[in-house]
Amino acid sequence: MTTPPDPQPAVEPKSSPLRVIIVDDAPSTRRLLKAVIDCVPSLEVVDEADSGRTAIESAERLRPDVVLLDLSLPDIDGALVLPELLRVAPGVRIVILSHTSRSAGPELVVAGATGFIDKGLTPYALVDQLSTVLGVPLTIATTLPQP
Repeated sequence: MTTPPDPQPAVEPKSSPLRVIIVDDAPSTRRLLKAVIDCVPSLEVVDEADSGRTAIESAERLRPDVVLLDLSLPDIDGALVLPELLRVAPGVRIVILSHTSRSAGPELVVAGATGFIDKGLTPYALVDQLSTVLGVPLTIATTLPQP
């Protein structure tokens, strides 16, 4: 009589990283945010936008999971971009990144933003705050860039 083989352990499918669009008019800020996000395996930058119009077009085309949105944009105020992003990409989580309009945070959350993070944070603190705002554990895989 042969012994049946040991059952194979259940393999959970690998979850896909959250797809992120970074929206900021400053190239240096976009580069820093991308460098930080690239160190977090459960996040993936799928596009960058330097204006509100570009952000809306990108979100409509790519349907990201998360948009990191600056409020100070050259063409459309970020607060006005927010409802358009929600319209073209239903279910997207929008995290406001700003250091100039902290007082607008609660108002923007009521308008549909997932949360507000201050731009002045260190990279490690940014990942920690992003984890809290998104409600998902974010693990840093490599050393983050220093400011």
